Amino acid sequence: MRNRIFLAILCVLLLSACAGTVNPEDLPPTPTPLPTSSAPRFPVVQTEACQLAKYQAMRTRLPQGDLLAWGTKENTLAFVGPAAQSNWFTGTLYSVTAPAFQNPQKLSGTTLVYGSLAWSPDDSRIAYVSLHQPERYALSVSQIRSAAASEIASPAIPSDGLDSSRVIEGWSDAQSVRMLVSCGVDCDQTWIVNIHDGSAETIGEQLRRAKSRMWPRPLLHDYDPAEFPQMFLDTWADRLSPQMKEPTWSEDAQKVAYIDRFLTAWVLRVDQEKQYMLYTPQVDAQELKWSRDGRYLALRTDDDVWIYDTECAGEAQAPLNAAKSAP
Repeated sequence: MRNRIFLAILCVLLLSACAGTVNPEDLPPTPTPLPTSSAPRFPVVQTEACQLAKYQAMRTRLPQGDLLAWGTKENTLAFVGPAAQSNWFTGTLYSVTAPAFQNPQKLSGTTLVYGSLAWSPDDSRIAYVSLHQPERYALSVSQIRSAAASEIASPAIPSDGLDSSRVIEGWSDAQSVRMLVSCGVDCDQTWIVNIHDGSAETIGEQLRRAKSRMWPRPLLHDYDPAEFPQMFLDTWADRLSPQMKEPTWSEDAQKVAYIDRFLTAWVLRVDQEKQYMLYTPQVDAQELKWSRDGRYLALRTDDDVWIYDTECAGEAQAPLNAAKSAP
């Protein structure tokens, strides 16, 4: 009797297995899950940015001001790549220009660039902080057309004997650079320096040193109900802003690029109420900068500089696997 029951159960199991067999070719493809963003009220879509170029970046563990900078008029990107004699904390200044962003132009010669890049108003020069051993920081300027680099000596600026660090805030006009200079422990002073004769004068009072003085400078934009949908205001106030790390806007305020708490880079399209993640394979995003026309986006990670076209036609291109070394 027990044998008959066992055989009956075995037959039922075999018949069930046969009836449940499915041909794998008949199954639909497994959907690829989309990443989860810091702004859940904006639908996440597949990336719409085309990767145009990728170059090796100078490596650093600390903020060193802007290490990416777009020209004020042209779609030319300046970035700091590795130097022949230095890969960490100092490097070489290069520029590449749209649309191909190929053939980088070396702009700093043998000068070791520390960071804090800033274009002149007419795009003819770029200012930056250079580092000279032992631990002496200086204002340097490179000519774009001739690629000639020069240190701007300013005897009027005293040394505090402990820290000579400098942070370039921008250009006051075509001849003068505005920068913060250390004036002691936890102290900064704003100076205006003439790049032709090195003359300098202080502006305002001495300031307590801000913790964010060396952070890359994002382009910020205030909420305007005439520009943004109500959904954006609610999301920004409740969810989006606290999760963003230094969001930076395009100048037309239709796009915002940001880095989430996992150090992943995102592009949020305010005009289209959607967003997508930028492909950066297992590396941490550190800095984002939009071109002046809002089309191109530069991303600096721990190791590389990526350049994207966010208005490319057709599907996004395949990822670039190898970073180029600038000559």
